[in-house]
Amino acid sequence: MVYNELMEKKKTTQRVRVSTTFFEFSHGRKPRGRGLWLFELSGCSYPRVKEVVEVNGNYAAAKATAVRLARAGRYAVVKVLP
Repeated sequence: MVYNELMEKKKTTQRVRVSTTFFEFSHGRKPRGRGLWLFELSGCSYPRVKEVVEVNGNYAAAKATAVRLARAGRYAVVKVLP
């Protein structure tokens, strides 16, 4: 096989870091449970470019949705907002 064909078949995933610091400082506990969750998506090389996403449901599913949106938008950091 040609090198380019191998690179196309190789699955690449972007790393996304999820930060719960603001939520923990505000609420005194880790995020859990059901509700309306707000996430701030920001880039690593362009930290001023931000997007706020709200997801309704349990935290695990909401976090997975936020990470999926971050990967699609090429964001590196997801912050859980209080």
